[in-house]
Amino acid sequence: MAEAGLSEQLISLPYRFASDSLNSYRYLNRYLDQKGAQPLPFDALVCATDELALGCMAALEDRGVEVPGQVAVTGFDDLPTLATGLTTVRQDIAEIAATSMALLAEARAGAAPRHVSLPVALVVRDTA
Repeated sequence: MAEAGLSEQLISLPYRFASDSLNSYRYLNRYLDQKGAQPLPFDALVCATDELALGCMAALEDRGVEVPGQVAVTGFDDLPTLATGLTTVRQDIAEIAATSMALLAEARAGAAPRHVSLPVALVVRDTA
């Protein structure tokens, strides 16, 4: 975003005991109601999870906002049952689990903690 000269605007969602998609749906609707949003105050939403992205997309759809025509939406995880059609960042969940177990075994054996970075990949689909 910095390279493109764009500024970041953080929309933080409060944690609730309901689904993330329902929370993001409700919160985005309230946010847009407060903004009196015409035109929309953004043209893209970069969501921390696929589930948050789906709730945002539903809120936009209910307002007649075209995704990706008016607003691009991306998620993160690439969960098989949620990300169909969603532009998202894929992380290898099986590799995360295997690496976590290996790190746990190392820690139990007394090894010093170490940092591990696993690759992710952008999966472009219908929403961006």
